[in-house]
Amino acid sequence: MPSCGSQFAARATWRRTFTEHLRAIGISWDEGQTTAADRARWRSLAAQCALRRRRI
Repeated sequence: MPSCGSQFAARATWRRTFTEHLRAIGISWDEGQTTAADRARWRSLAAQCALRRRRI
């Protein structure tokens, strides 16, 4: 019987999930890391991601 690849999906990690959210608002992972150094900008970025996913 031929194998069709892994039967399990990749685990959804925080980084993968947040990277998808960043991509949805047009920001790269590196830009997100730079933004994280500024607490006010980070909160704004996190809020944008949450609003995009309708979590706030």
